[in-house]
Amino acid sequence: MPEEIPLFPLNTVLFPGMPLPLHIFEPRYREMIALCSEEKRPFGVVLIREGMEVGEAAKPFDVGTMAKIIGVDRLEDGRLNIVTVGTRRFRLVNYYTDRQSYVVGDVEILDDQSEHSEDASQLARDVGAMAQRYVAMVQAASEQELTPLELTANPEEISYVLGATLRIRNRERQRILEAGSTIERLQLEKAIFERESATIEDFLKRRKAGNLGPFSRN
Repeated sequence: MPEEIPLFPLNTVLFPGMPLPLHIFEPRYREMIALCSEEKRPFGVVLIREGMEVGEAAKPFDVGTMAKIIGVDRLEDGRLNIVTVGTRRFRLVNYYTDRQSYVVGDVEILDDQSEHSEDASQLARDVGAMAQRYVAMVQAASEQELTPLELTANPEEISYVLGATLRIRNRERQRILEAGSTIERLQLEKAIFERESATIEDFLKRRKAGNLGPFSRN
């Protein structure tokens, strides 16, 4: 049975296990966060397909991630700074803009399809190594201190960390979130790491030859 939860449409994609700090200032979302905090319940983070974060309710994508509140800082004027962490993916069955001041939706939890664990583990190791090289190049291009990724041994967890690590547009990040299995997600990420690494490597070569300046990619 679908479960009704509060929804927070944002211009970001949240992956399970990843942190998401938020500044809450609109009255409708203050109300929503107060409810979730008091009842110790999560809310759903969904990427905006059409519309804006503020004002009229935006149209969201169908797949999002539950966000658990792990810290709340209440400011004197009523605004809030909160820290959340993604937990589980869900599919949005229906959403409603007239039941509460904020958007609510009926959702079904999404679990990864079963697959051969050794295949997923090997792919995770391979793509994880590509990700470490990518991160090192991004940090070098941005003239940052080199800090490697911290990866667990769990392929599904690795796939979410890698999705959050890539510097890509939100709609492509959403494709990764929507992947039905860990292997599918890692295969998508592998292709993107190959593409993005080639772009950054080319930039570093040209900067070395012509002093292009620090790298910035939004």
